[in-house]
Amino acid sequence: MIKKLEKQDLVIRRVDPNDSHQKRLFLLPKGEDAAQQVNEVFHELNEIVMLANLDNNGQLQELFEMLLVNYHENN
Repeated sequence: MIKKLEKQDLVIRRVDPNDSHQKRLFLLPKGEDAAQQVNEVFHELNEIVMLANLDNNGQLQELFEMLLVNYHENN
């Protein structure tokens, strides 16, 4: 998974200066942009769920299924 993120120029691995056996992972500018977009979508979804005032998990499940279908149709 991390290799895929590296190939997409989202992250970079560097050796930990305090422990050469450890690697540290850093977001690159493109990765920071992607993380910001994910954060914005998460907050939008959170607002939708709160505004919907869902009364049980069944309704929440239906909402997520609708969102997933919509996402796949548009991507």
